[in-house]
Amino acid sequence: MMTTGSKLSKGSAKTRLRFSKFFFKWLKDFEHTDREPTITYPKLQGTEKIKTANLPYSNKELNDFFDYIINNTPVKMRDRKSQLSLAYLILMFVYTGFRSSEQVSFTKGKIKNAEGVDYFDFTELTKENVASIRMVPVHSKLVELGFMQFARKQRDKIFRVDVSNYRKRHTEILKELGMKGGRGEKTFHSCRATFDSKLAGKIPDSTRKTLMGHTLSGMDALYVHQLVDEMPMFQEAVEKLDYRLDFARLRDYLLNEITVLYP
Repeated sequence: MMTTGSKLSKGSAKTRLRFSKFFFKWLKDFEHTDREPTITYPKLQGTEKIKTANLPYSNKELNDFFDYIINNTPVKMRDRKSQLSLAYLILMFVYTGFRSSEQVSFTKGKIKNAEGVDYFDFTELTKENVASIRMVPVHSKLVELGFMQFARKQRDKIFRVDVSNYRKRHTEILKELGMKGGRGEKTFHSCRATFDSKLAGKIPDSTRKTLMGHTLSGMDALYVHQLVDEMPMFQEAVEKLDYRLDFARLRDYLLNEITVLYP
């Protein structure tokens, strides 16, 4: 391999990064990981940069997003329903670590109860990947914000529109708010990263990984099937999430939209 002094040449660095990109894509394709880093090729000789994609949202960014939703109500009823769905989808993302791929087939029947705790059952939405099996309790703030009422108003699938439509509108809003413009910036998956990062350090790491669906194989995967017996403990863990949203204002908006759009 050609090098310049003790540093990689620009060409060699780009080659290494390109193969790194193939490697991370392979990991994601075979579900060994649920994210890929954004690879930034070096502009200067001997520079290697890997910028992590899907960074978590700050509390302010989440508040800015929901402020936009509240202050920009569409005129058409169809668009209002779509925007309400997007608002609840983002809330579900940040309070459950929801994967966008799970949105496609998530139905009312996936909301279950065990040990007196309502929870989202993701066990059948993981493409038979045992390590991704997880059950996440319904956060009290989701209940307060009318999510359960919204879910009951739907025929079967809670989020009926294809995820690409939600992603497109979400991206438009982020651009208007100045949160998105280039590579490696905030995305749909950033919501899942937000859920993960907000729990880090607040609950045992093993519990956080279980809620994320990041358990290992073997006995770890076997134990995940017993989650229903420990649902109160997992509810206590999830309740540690605090995004400091303007709940009173957001709740009034969401509940009013449910009343108007689903009489």
